[in-house]
Amino acid sequence: MELIEQNDFMYYCGYAECEPYRNGGYGCSHTDCTDNEMIDNVEYGKCYPWSCPFATQADAEDLRNISIYADETGDEELNLICDENNYILIEKSLIENLNIPYTAFK
Repeated sequence: MELIEQNDFMYYCGYAECEPYRNGGYGCSHTDCTDNEMIDNVEYGKCYPWSCPFATQADAEDLRNISIYADETGDEELNLICDENNYILIEKSLIENLNIPYTAFK
């Protein structure tokens, strides 16, 4: 698993969309997106770390495992960092399928 910010992931994800406008411009057209909104009687997906069919939301343990933050940083602070940056984890095989350059990862 690789760590990436949601903004960076959306740039490469073929399912990311911003029209019709919803969720601050973070839309998802994937049928397995788990957070949706009805607009004009049509259901549209909203892109969140927890609703992405390709990724999982990162947490304090994930940040420690990839050595971004020192062990002395507390879980509460690390979880806040994950939430503020919308860090997500995606499988390495997906990185290649979506042609995401490794420079986008943390």
